[in-house]
Amino acid sequence: MIQNANITILFKYLIKVHIVALILLTAIRIAFVIINFPDNTPFIITDILHALAIGIKFDNHGLSYIQILPIVVSATAAFFKTINFKKIINAFRIYYSIVISIVLFLSVSNIKYYSFFGWHINYEALGYLKFFDTTAGMLFQDSQNYPYLILAITICILFIIAIKKIAKQSADYQSENTTIKQRIIVNVPMIVLAAGICFLGLRSSFQRYPLRVSFASFTDIPFYNRIGNCAIFNIYETYKQTKNDVDIVLINNTDVDSALNFVKTELSISNADSLKPLNRFTESEVNRPSPNVVLVLMESMTLRNLEYETNGIPLTPFMRSLRDSSLYFEHFYSAGIHTNNGIVASMYGYSPNFSKPCMNQPSDRYTGLPAELKRHGYQTYAFITGDPHFDNMNSFLRENNFDVIYSLADYPKEKIVNRFGVRDDYMFEYGTEKLQTINDNPFFAFFLTCSNHSPYSIPDKYVSRYDNADDQAINYADDATKIFLENAIKTEWGKNTIFIFVADHGKPRGENIYDMVYYYNRIPCYIYSKLLEGKTQKFDKLGGQIDIFPTVMGLLGFDYTNNTLGVDLLKQDRRYIHFVSDEHLGCADKEFFYCYNIGSQQEFLYKIGNGENLINQYPEKAAEMKEYAVNMMKINNTAVKQRWINP
Repeated sequence: MIQNANITILFKYLIKVHIVALILLTAIRIAFVIINFPDNTPFIITDILHALAIGIKFDNHGLSYIQILPIVVSATAAFFKTINFKKIINAFRIYYSIVISIVLFLSVSNIKYYSFFGWHINYEALGYLKFFDTTAGMLFQDSQNYPYLILAITICILFIIAIKKIAKQSADYQSENTTIKQRIIVNVPMIVLAAGICFLGLRSSFQRYPLRVSFASFTDIPFYNRIGNCAIFNIYETYKQTKNDVDIVLINNTDVDSALNFVKTELSISNADSLKPLNRFTESEVNRPSPNVVLVLMESMTLRNLEYETNGIPLTPFMRSLRDSSLYFEHFYSAGIHTNNGIVASMYGYSPNFSKPCMNQPSDRYTGLPAELKRHGYQTYAFITGDPHFDNMNSFLRENNFDVIYSLADYPKEKIVNRFGVRDDYMFEYGTEKLQTINDNPFFAFFLTCSNHSPYSIPDKYVSRYDNADDQAINYADDATKIFLENAIKTEWGKNTIFIFVADHGKPRGENIYDMVYYYNRIPCYIYSKLLEGKTQKFDKLGGQIDIFPTVMGLLGFDYTNNTLGVDLLKQDRRYIHFVSDEHLGCADKEFFYCYNIGSQQEFLYKIGNGENLINQYPEKAAEMKEYAVNMMKINNTAVKQRWINP
């Protein structure tokens, strides 16, 4: 039925839908708190209620953006003599069913995402949708995701049913004939009111600045400060950072010349070349042999895995024992928290620019281990369990000095167990056989494991050892690595090989007592070789993935050019080591851990092992660590942007 243009009924429908969505999002946030509430964190009901109230502001912010289109459509319809309420409201219903259902689905997904990453979904996480097949496999092949999928689908269905019922009630509205003057008197105030409410929702604050991540922080308990933020807002904020290329204000506002002078002094760089200011050349040692080099990047192998036992049985017996027969670094850190971060840092010596992917397309061209070893006559190989195109890996590695890449298409179909391809043990077996056929030049081989990443595919004997799927996967990954090394050193090539075992990044495990997830960056690192027997040592010094390139080159004794922020840990000590997550800048020595939250712009200083923020007790220490981390990241980002990284 064609009806007069009184838009009051349209705005009533918009408000009812808005309220239903807020109620469901609040229910999801309560589930987020229940599922992710950390052990040994005090339960303070007033603070939880405060955080939930803040969360309504964040949810309302996202919903207000969604309401812009319906408000504009309704306001436009107000100036028509007649409108069809039923068609417009049904169009709104379809629009809401799609857009708000996406918001609800992402909000439920954020519960699981947070439990794994220790932070909310961000824009980089959406980037994995480019690899839809692999991402879908990760989602649907992991049974741990099923409860969240069921919850998300259920909530979306409830929402669609609710707004359909509201739409039916609203579409039955009938009004009397009105004059143009009457319509203006009724509709214009409604438009102004709706636009004003929407604007307040978008701003979500009567303060000088509109809503920011920092508005969620109100206490010194990290988890409570994260309850208010949400997936949609975090995606939006990290998207702005990526597109605006402003990096982080703290770093962007740092003068590059002063930062470069700081870094060169810190790393003892005397180079005066303005085009390649980080370059320092190391002379070769005469008549050195050319052993093979194998780098194994272990998926999610946090240092904390080495500490865990079940019924007195270590979770990672091989990793524990390897400390006594290797060059082992006690205080070692990953540069970032994603596999692409670990690949670039461990082989090419550069940290990620926070949430920005490291292996972009077109790829940056780095020097690093592959380039320098190829210069010395090495062949270079990569072994990957799954799809080489994931994260632009295939293009990146080929453009950065890898001759051959073995991956999903090379393995027998019957060996493929999930979207990640084959298990670690088969990749290692396959790689060992391939390397056995190389008779001429020495080689550099890179292995990327994945079995310690869900969805898991674990042999039955490991399933029976532990009740927890995470522990089963870790124990299996530990055993697969052990078998690989034992079999490798039985071969002629293995006896003449230097093996580096390091995690691509860590993983949240147990309670996180800091604002930054510390054990996402704290990892083990080993250098093992039959050539080093009698020379093994535990190094009580700081190190990071960015140091692997110069340390290995120094161990080989070849001449090489180091154009990174890494150092040869066998010859040079670090005062601090810097590292990042998507949302934080971190810095550590052997006693203190400093972190800067780039969203809330808050700073924290901890004694490692103690979750109390000591920044007011040790302001000079915090300032010193901040200066170090900021200057290192400024030059790290500048080096990539200005192509100081090129061979």
